Amino acid sequence: MNSLVIFAVLSTALLAAAVFRRYVHVPSLPASGRYTLLIDKLVQYQLPLTVMARGRRYADRGLVKTARLIPEGQPNAAAVRVEIEGHVVGYLHTADAQRYRESLVASRRALRVYKCRSEIRGGESENYSVWLDLPQPMTV
Repeated sequence: MNSLVIFAVLSTALLAAAVFRRYVHVPSLPASGRYTLLIDKLVQYQLPLTVMARGRRYADRGLVKTARLIPEGQPNAAAVRVEIEGHVVGYLHTADAQRYRESLVASRRALRVYKCRSEIRGGESENYSVWLDLPQPMTV
């Protein structure tokens, strides 16, 4: 009986954490109106991009989505994960990730999750790519 109670409490806590993570307020970064920052195009992230784009081709104008930028690891580490609709779609290039982290520190923003606008481009015979709408030079 006690193990059932413990299981129920733990599963409820895990569910609450998942809901909180998905719906918690994430601040937006200032936009430039231009999608100039390309993230790493890795083959392993093509499936979620294909599903989001519904297999359509986006050449001139991309499919606009909200992306989350999530710094990983220690504060001085460079990895910044990019997620759209809860799916990992790639990482910032190492140099871009370093500049992004430095701009957060310079602007006295916390190293935490932020969101920005993104465009999914490509399709059909070419891989999809994700372009981020961040100010250039990268100052946040």
